[in-house]
Amino acid sequence: MSRPGSLRIHTKVVLLVGMACAALSACTNKSTTASTSPSSTAAPTLAADGIERPEVVSILCTGSGQLCSPRYALTVATTTFIHMRFVTSPGHCANVTVALFVDGVESGSALLRPDESSPAWRVTVTRGTHLVELEGRGVVGGCNTGQLTGWAGTAFFALD
Repeated sequence: MSRPGSLRIHTKVVLLVGMACAALSACTNKSTTASTSPSSTAAPTLAADGIERPEVVSILCTGSGQLCSPRYALTVATTTFIHMRFVTSPGHCANVTVALFVDGVESGSALLRPDESSPAWRVTVTRGTHLVELEGRGVVGGCNTGQLTGWAGTAFFALD
């Protein structure tokens, strides 16, 4: 059972150690796979106190083309607002668009260069549990010649 301010990762993510890239040949670091279920006691927790806390996001895309699958997904329990901004990894070799979804509805997106921050997004929600997802969309340029194979960065969340 989730409490207000709790955060539980509920999707399988692939961690690219310090690097996201648009071509697998450009990735030189080892990758590891980690997953956390909603019932895991090791899931990180965010308090609904307005304090900004980081969540590392690293995704290895499983599809082809510029739309990355899977989305990074987590569940939050909050009372009024979800505040979020995203900073791309400095290891990116191409720009990426990062889109924020809350309960399946796109709530913001930003085209970001490596090591760039999105604007701060504030999404009004009802009291309770909400699905928050981040989606990476590739942009041709740099090492991206038409397929996004991975993206990474840090999401900063504050819950009210």
